[in-house]
Formats: sequence, C-alpha cells, structure tokens
Amino acid sequence: MKSSSAPCWRTAGPLRRHDHWVRLLEIVRYRALLVASVCLVGLAGNPQAEEQCCDAWVVWVLPRAARAYATALMETLTSFRDQSVLPWRKRPSVNVTI
Repeated sequence: MKSSSAPCWRTAGPLRRHDHWVRLLEIVRYRALLVASVCLVGLAGNPQAEEQCCDAWVVWVLPRAARAYATALMETLTSFRDQSVLPWRKRPSVNVTI
C-alpha cells in the first residue's frame, strides 16, 4: 500500500464505523435536553400563576363577594399557619452523617 493513500483510508475509517450517525444522535440528544430545560424553566412559576388566575376568576365572577373571598383566604392561611403545615413552606433539611 502506498503511503500517499493512507490519509484517504484514515478519512474513510470514521465513515465505515458510522461515526456520522453517532454525531447526528448526539445533536438530537442535545436539542432534546435544551428543549426540556427551557420547558422546565417555563413551568417553574406555573403553580403561582394558576392560583392567581383562580383568584382573579372568582373576583371577576363574584365582584360583590371579593371581600368575603379575601377574608376566607386569610382565615384559611391563618389556620394553616397555626398548624405549621403551609404547603409551600420548606421542610427542614435533614443532615445525615454516615
């Protein structure tokens, strides 16, 4: 074999091993991870937005009962605060040593 044909065979090796398909799969994987991370960041504030929408809808449907609705919400939060079970309160971290 001539030494001048060695670079040509060196270039053909990755094609024969189908490395280009692996690169294509890596691109697809990276794009999927990017889309998933963007979606997760977009959904981070979703529960708070849902709560605000529900509150706004109740006030829109029953404008005369807005004060009663707000009072009921505050009483509910007060009862939860007394029980120390607010759903959004962070739970204490547990330090585990092995």
